[in-house]
Parts: sequence; structure tokens; C-alpha cells
Amino acid sequence: MKKTYTTRAELRRELEEMRQKFHEMEQCRRDFRDVLERYDRLLESAPDALIFVNRKGNIVLVNAQFERLFGYGADEVAGRPLTMLIPGRFHEAHRDHVAEFFAKPR
Repeated sequence: MKKTYTTRAELRRELEEMRQKFHEMEQCRRDFRDVLERYDRLLESAPDALIFVNRKGNIVLVNAQFERLFGYGADEVAGRPLTMLIPGRFHEAHRDHVAEFFAKPR
């Protein structure tokens, strides 16, 4: 539906509101990028190996310390089951622990 303006002042007001919203969105994008960069720096500077998994137990993210300790690159493990790092005899129990954690995080 096309909006009609009765005066130039109305049009100018709406354009100014749109400009303001655009600038607010741009500031949000910059802030978001800053937060992501800080998160990445924190993750990569952690002294411990960090592994993030999804509900299915698949690896979604690892840090640099993980790569050093385990010898796998992030691209080698992304999407693979966490059980690839665990001896076979513990796979079933570990899957149960992951499911239990996601059911009742603690």
C-alpha cells in the first residue's frame, strides 16, 4: 500500500525518522561486530581446550588450545561427533551424559 503525504513537512519528518533508524541499526551492527570480536579473543586466549557441542553431540566450535592439544584443526572436527575424541567403550555412556546435560543443564 502506497502512503501519501499531505505536506512536505510530513515527508521530511518520516525521512528523518528513517535516517535515524538506519543509523541506530548501523550502530547495532558495529556493536555486534565488537562483541563477536571480543568473544573470539576470549575464546582463543583461554588456557584450556574448549569444545562446544550441539544437542546431538556434534562439535560446533573449538578453540586454538584444543587444536594444539588434540592436533585437529577446527575444520577437521566441525560437525563431527564428540565421541571421535573418546575411547569407544565410553561412547554410549557419553551420549547419555550429553543428552542428560541438555535436558537439565547444570
